[in-house]
Amino acid sequence: MQAAVVVVGSVNVDVVAELDRFPRPGETLRAAGVRRNVGGKGANQAVAARRVHEAVAFIGRVGEGPDGSDARAALDREGVDVTGLRTVADARTGTAFIQVADGENTIVLDPGANEAWDDLDDTERSVVSEAAVVVCQMEVPTAVTAAAADACTGRLIVNAAPAGALDATLVARCDPLVVNEHELAVLAGRSVDGIGDARAAAAAMTRRGARSVVVTLGARGAVWVTGDDTGEVSPPRVDVVDSTGAGDALVGVLAARLAVGEDLRDAVRWAVTAGSLAVRTTGTHAAYPDLATVADHVADIVSKS
Repeated sequence: MQAAVVVVGSVNVDVVAELDRFPRPGETLRAAGVRRNVGGKGANQAVAARRVHEAVAFIGRVGEGPDGSDARAALDREGVDVTGLRTVADARTGTAFIQVADGENTIVLDPGANEAWDDLDDTERSVVSEAAVVVCQMEVPTAVTAAAADACTGRLIVNAAPAGALDATLVARCDPLVVNEHELAVLAGRSVDGIGDARAAAAAMTRRGARSVVVTLGARGAVWVTGDDTGEVSPPRVDVVDSTGAGDALVGVLAARLAVGEDLRDAVRWAVTAGSLAVRTTGTHAAYPDLATVADHVADIVSKS
């Protein structure tokens, strides 16, 4: 099956500790619960996209041993094509240590095999070149993201997380560049505090070459900017249980809707809907909504120019 959406990026085993509150420096707290699941921004975005689109492939790296096998099996069960998920000898699978309290989270990342590659092979380049939409993040080496951008003949989404500098050539390929306020501030070199700042900084990124920009604003929704248009999308109020991976749900659904020909304004509405639905329960993949669920709630989203 030719994949319409191809995600090139990270995959981790998440070790999640559920807490009543975050510990202070030097303090030890007893966890209310601990769970292990498959995560990583790349894997999360691939699963979110697959929930609303039938043709999604993932390209990434895992280590030898049970963690890598479990990650592969989990993505395969979700219906993601994992032909491009390769095992790196003598490497450990990436691991994220996550604390969750009051709907917020902190994350410490051991990248492991996610950093054990610097290019795409010929087969992977072919898969990328045939995709309608390619999604990258910054949890793998920048050389890998550059290789994916070079091979991409469709629409390229770059989720510039974690925050860091982007090569001007890569910025010019982004359609859209997806960032939160902190990441946008790093890229734009200016303070970003609120919707007005987000619009202005995103517009500055389009003047630096980005074809479009989507700024995620958590509970306030998202702002989108193109060279000649802009708008904002506000989600309904929901009870936040666990925000882990909600931004990845947004990116995955954004990619899937762009792949079926949706314009950016409507694709962002679908994406914000998915992100808001994903915070209502614990976990990442288990919390991601399917196509019917997103469709049932997208009318609740307010879109403004």
